[in-house]
Amino acid sequence: MDFLVTEVVFLAITVVASVLFYQRIKRAQEEYKASKEATKNIVVSFFRELSKERKRRETISVAVETVAERSLEALRVSEENRSEMKTFSDKLDKATQDISTLREKMETLNKRKDLKEEAVVDRKPSAERAPMTVDPTPSLSTGRGSGLSRLNSTELTVLDLLEREGEMTVPRIRERIGKTREHTARLLKKLYDNGFIDRVTGSMPYKYRIRKELKDLLVEQKRMDVAA
Repeated sequence: MDFLVTEVVFLAITVVASVLFYQRIKRAQEEYKASKEATKNIVVSFFRELSKERKRRETISVAVETVAERSLEALRVSEENRSEMKTFSDKLDKATQDISTLREKMETLNKRKDLKEEAVVDRKPSAERAPMTVDPTPSLSTGRGSGLSRLNSTELTVLDLLEREGEMTVPRIRERIGKTREHTARLLKKLYDNGFIDRVTGSMPYKYRIRKELKDLLVEQKRMDVAA
């Protein structure tokens, strides 16, 4: 009887121990599953962040490469511009030298012209210079009286200038009357052809002067006007 009781107690203890052990194993399994799920979530989150970091690094790398390419392109353009500027500077220096050379040639030509004119003047005897040559003009009789009345105001102004200031060059006359070179040349030719003025060819440029008899006539006319 005691042996049977002992067996029953031992069996009961074994069953209780087995139930407790099973519960612990089940609890351990549940903890393992929970730990495994947490670990999985941590690993997934880690790899997700790692992927994002990789993408960010790739983006940064692409941006760095783009900036590097643009920098190289800017450097190449800068080198080209520097080369073009040097070429332009060389051309400018050459143009400056050409202008300087041209100016020197013009000065040389002007000096030769002056020397030539001086040589022409020096050919005349030094003791007595030959009188200035004056182109023969038509007789003043064709330009007196009614001839003066046919002159316009500009032509009369030229005669008055020559009477008051003496010999004058064409540029000087053109400047005083404010006309073009062609207009002034035609005007002087008309006065010359009609016998009002003389052409002095002893110097360059030619000069014009009023004829003495016409000058005397104008002076007399002014005296009469004042007396009246």
